Amino acid sequence: MNATTKVQRVRLKLLFPSFLKISFLVIVAVITLFPIVYAFFASFKPLHELMSDGSSLLPKTWRWANYREVWELSNFARYFKNSIFVTFFSVVIIMINSSMFGFVLARKRLLATRIVEGLFSATIFASFGSALLFPIMKIALQFHILNLSGVVIVQAAGGLLVNTFLIKSFMQTISKEIDEAAVIDGASFFQIYRLIALPIMRPMLASVALFSFQASWNDFLLPLVFTLANPDWRTVIIGVYSLRSSAAGATSWHFMMAGSMIALTPIVLLFLLLQKQFITSLSGGAIKG
Repeated sequence: MNATTKVQRVRLKLLFPSFLKISFLVIVAVITLFPIVYAFFASFKPLHELMSDGSSLLPKTWRWANYREVWELSNFARYFKNSIFVTFFSVVIIMINSSMFGFVLARKRLLATRIVEGLFSATIFASFGSALLFPIMKIALQFHILNLSGVVIVQAAGGLLVNTFLIKSFMQTISKEIDEAAVIDGASFFQIYRLIALPIMRPMLASVALFSFQASWNDFLLPLVFTLANPDWRTVIIGVYSLRSSAAGATSWHFMMAGSMIALTPIVLLFLLLQKQFITSLSGGAIKG
């Protein structure tokens, strides 16, 4: 009995820390997900129920027409196309440029690359928020790009710095012997990048795509300012915000909930699609140097 009791005590000592960790993670997950779950169920409530009994989670009356009315009456189809346009080209430009810059900074140790790396390091903490919004607008006006194309250019420039260093750090974990073997076989520097580095970068590029997509899709201030001249240029996030000031939207919080769920859907779907590559990029590269 004494031996059995000791074994049980040892098991309890080993299981107790794991129980605490799991309990803590469950509590954090509940706190994090509760606003999303509440907004999801609130998007199906009629307005009078949401205003009179907003503390309840599940709706008493399921009003499925909220989504249809938001989509049809608030020009959400147009906003959705604008968001897809801005996000797609921003993500593509960021992925191409950051993969090239990151590969060069990780593989070429020349004076020019060190200068570029120093400039990137000096500006990595610069934000494209309200402090730089006015000079960005002045430049955009000079080049006549105060539109969705201008949003793409500014977002792509803003997302280049951090993602370049992510790619660089990832490539530094890859053995340079692969490059040397390719050079012996007659491959050029660009061929090494295109045929060898890009396939290896795939998990990290998936993470870059996910982060860039989220940042571009959820961007509010820049598209708001760049699309003031034409409401048809609004993105989905601006469309959700505009429900507050529309004729019915001043009190139509159920429409705002439905619009928020529509805006959230692409990010969730993209994460589910890229979660395997995302987890792989977090756990490390496929080949370690």
